[in-house]
Amino acid sequence: MKASTYSVTADGNLILKDAVIEDSESNIFDGMRVAFQNDNNRYDPDNSSWNNPEGMIEVLVREGTLSNSPFWQFEGIQAPYDYEIIFSDQIVAASLDTVNGSGLQARNTPSVQTYFKVRNSTKGVDVPFALDETQGTADGRLGDREFIYIYDTFGDSLSMTYEFRIRFQSVLGQGRVPTGDLPEEGDVFTLRTYKAFRSNDSYSFTTTESKVDNDAAKSDLDLVRVVPNPYIAAASWESKLPPTITSGRGERKIQFQNVPAGSVIRIFTVRGDLVRELRHEGSIDRGFID
Repeated sequence: MKASTYSVTADGNLILKDAVIEDSESNIFDGMRVAFQNDNNRYDPDNSSWNNPEGMIEVLVREGTLSNSPFWQFEGIQAPYDYEIIFSDQIVAASLDTVNGSGLQARNTPSVQTYFKVRNSTKGVDVPFALDETQGTADGRLGDREFIYIYDTFGDSLSMTYEFRIRFQSVLGQGRVPTGDLPEEGDVFTLRTYKAFRSNDSYSFTTTESKVDNDAAKSDLDLVRVVPNPYIAAASWESKLPPTITSGRGERKIQFQNVPAGSVIRIFTVRGDLVRELRHEGSIDRGFID
């Protein structure tokens, strides 16, 4: 389910095929490269909430290995989907008749009519679920110590993904009480997940080529400067001689800075004789000539 390679197309032409995501920064194409911050499929508690959260009961979502005892092994797939648990004051669905997990104490949940349903909001379809009322009240409503096991289809198989329940707490003299308002008609809890890159995921972006703004270039001429000015026959800023050279004075350099791309610089003697012509043919971002 988690993608390991990527391809790049430009204007419908394939320019990079099946490159490894983990090595993306070493793949340069058209003068650029992409870096991916991939993630693992997992529950995102920070962005999961009730549609009207004020005063609502707290929830607990579990994922991965739910039980690994010698008597009950139960593990969910961390699916790259978001889910909605939609509550109603009428019967709107029926839970699965299934055995959840394996082992001598695996939970057998019979099918019951329920006052809620589960929807895969990523795909836009309702999905099956099991309602475990083993420790609760068999009434089709979600209560204390009751669990919803969300199932989904992966290929040709049906597998459990996430466990959902609402939280109660023990209060002295009151017994078990809910941590907030119980869900009613119209209440929806959205379970959101982090998602790894998957097959068929795509990301599009557009680049803008470098160009010269002639008006801006004219105004920028005042920024052009020559360094050093005046040029000194011997200057401390010039490069030192290599260790193996014992005579001469090394590199002599005058630099023209803040030069617009495509510029031509002509150097004349005081008598007006052309000594040299320089053309700024480098990158538009390299605004100097040595």
